[in-house]
Amino acid sequence: MGRAGSQKAYRHAGRSLKKLIRAVVGCVDGDELPPAPLSLAWQCERWRTLPDDGNLYGQDYQTITQMTACANIYWALSRLRNMRGKQIHDLTESERKILGQLVKMGLLFNG
Repeated sequence: MGRAGSQKAYRHAGRSLKKLIRAVVGCVDGDELPPAPLSLAWQCERWRTLPDDGNLYGQDYQTITQMTACANIYWALSRLRNMRGKQIHDLTESERKILGQLVKMGLLFNG
C-alpha cells in the first residue's frame, strides 16, 4: 500500500466531501488555491507518475479516488466556464452528470 509517511503530504484529513468539492469549484472560479488532491493530480499528470511507489493497485485508494474526482470536477467545470453559445452542446455525458451533481449540491447556478 505504499509508504505511509509519504501519504501524509497529500492526505486531505478532516475535510468533508462537500468542502473538497467546494474548494475545487472555488479554484475554477479563481477564488481559492487548488485543494491538495487536485494539486497532486496535476503533478502526477505533469510527471506521468503515480503519487506513491508501486503500481496502481499499490496506491492508497482514498488518495487516488479524491485525485480523480477533483480532476474530473475541475475539467468539467472549467470546460463549461470557457464555452460560448452553442458549444455547450459539446459537453460529454460524464461532464453533464458532474455538472448536474454540482447544481444539486447548490455549488453551480445557485444565483
